[in-house]
Amino acid sequence: MILDKFLNLKGTCIQGYLHLENIGIVCRIESKNKKATARRR
Repeated sequence: MILDKFLNLKGTCIQGYLHLENIGIVCRIESKNKKATARRR
């Protein structure tokens, strides 16, 4: 079933993974900034 979804949605899956990776990077940067701001406060 999972393979069928991947085969049916190749483009969207690739775009989704790219978005997830970008969101993960942004979340990591934001978490670092939040820690820095928390220390400043």
